[in-house]
Parts: sequence; structure tokens; C-alpha cells
Amino acid sequence: MTDWVMFDGALMRDEIDVQHLVQSGGAVAVYADFGEEAAAAGPVLMPADLAPSVRSEPRASLASLRARRYGRAALTTDVTVEELAAHLRSIRSLHTADGQRFFFRMADSRSLEMLWTVLDEQQRGALLGPVAAWSFTDASGVSITFSRQQDRVSPAPLPMRLTDAALHRLTELSWPWQLLVAAEDAGAEIPSDASDRYLLDLVSEATRMVREAGAQAGFAVETSLAVALITTRGTASQNPRFAVALSEARTANRPDAIYRWLDEAQGAQLVLGVAQTA
Repeated sequence: MTDWVMFDGALMRDEIDVQHLVQSGGAVAVYADFGEEAAAAGPVLMPADLAPSVRSEPRASLASLRARRYGRAALTTDVTVEELAAHLRSIRSLHTADGQRFFFRMADSRSLEMLWTVLDEQQRGALLGPVAAWSFTDASGVSITFSRQQDRVSPAPLPMRLTDAALHRLTELSWPWQLLVAAEDAGAEIPSDASDRYLLDLVSEATRMVREAGAQAGFAVETSLAVALITTRGTASQNPRFAVALSEARTANRPDAIYRWLDEAQGAQLVLGVAQTA
């Protein structure tokens, strides 16, 4: 068996010089058949013992921390790197029942984990192919390994085809990440000690707040709620004034009601409903 490291070229472009590694022959670009730009942005394979270290720095930016967490995976296989790269190319497209085709960003472990969740055993076998073990780090910082189950099932044919139910579930799983990115772009104050799993739980709560009431509020309202929950570490609902802002935001589709409440709460230090001392 041989251990390989796979980098997501796009995620890791500010962490390591992917293009140089490929051009110097130190790495194999899985998407080289798509041209130079895709080669540097797509999955890149390197022998594990030669791969550059990407340990997180104490004061690294959130983007850097996520790149280093989700942009690197370990693959163990008994085939050549050419055969491994050929397999990875064979799973890069996902097909739907109505004939649509999507690219699977396999080197981003967030995409890998979400897809794995919706696949059946035969499809998981097809995804792994010659890969005996595919290891990565999840949103909680836990190391996860997907392993090949020898002789248990026959792999599904490629390219993989997703049922409507699987595609719907995949969309649901990706929603918290989309909302988290939107909340961060909208100015959510991220606690320095917050894990991505904690943040994803908070934004999922924002979605629940909107949808459980049957409200027709738009994405902007969900985003404003996510900003409020992240900034207040989930304590917003403990403030009685928040309920009023939430009602206005949901019924009138007014994200500004949440932002106004948040500004007032932060100004008066009333996030928990009582004055907070420094």
C-alpha cells in the first residue's frame, strides 16, 4: 500500500505553491486534462512523505484555517499514481435523473463528507474504487476515514447517478455552509474559539427559526438571524426584545429588524437581557 496526500489546489493556493509543485514534477495534477488553470485549481496528488507541511499557525486567518483543514486529505491505495488519478477523474462528475451533470469537488473534504452521506453502499464502493482508505478532518476537527469494504458489495457503475431524493438531501446538507459564508460576509463576529461545527449548528438554528413558523422570509432574513446568533454566541433568544425583532423580520421579510436589534443590544450590552459588565 502507498500513502498519498491530496490537496485542493484552489483552497490551498495561498498555503502552498501548488502550481510550482505540479510544474516541477513533484505533484500530479488530477485535472491536467482540463488545462493549466484547472490543473492548479483541482485535486493534486503527492507522496505522503514528500508533501509539504501545512500545520495551522496560531494567528492564521479563518480562511487559512479552513483551507488547511478541508483542503488536504490522505489516500491509501495499492495502485500506481496514474491509476489513482484516472479513478479520481472518473468520479468527478455526478449525474441526476433528469440528465444534469455536476462537478464533484472531491478534494474539499466538506463536499466529500456531504456526498458520502447521501450515497448507498454500492455508490460508496464506486467512489472509493482502488482507494483502501480516504482520511480527512471534519468540521469538528475530528479525523474521519472512509474505508473500502472488501467483497461486501459490487460497486455501482460510473458515472455516479443521484436520485432526486439524494440530490435534495445534498442540497439540504450544503445549506448551512452557504448560510455561514453569507453571515460571515455580512459581518458576523466569529468567536476566536468557535469550531465550524458550533457555527454550523448556530446557522442551522437560524434556518429553523424562520421555517418552523411557516414564514416566507427570504435568505436575507436567515442571514441576519445567523449573524445575530453567531455574534451573541447563541444567546440572542434570551433577550426579550429579540422576540419582537424576530417576529417583525419573519412576518414582514425585514432583515433590518434583526440588525437594528443587534446594534442596540451590543450598544447597551443587553445581549442576555441584562446589563453585562466588562
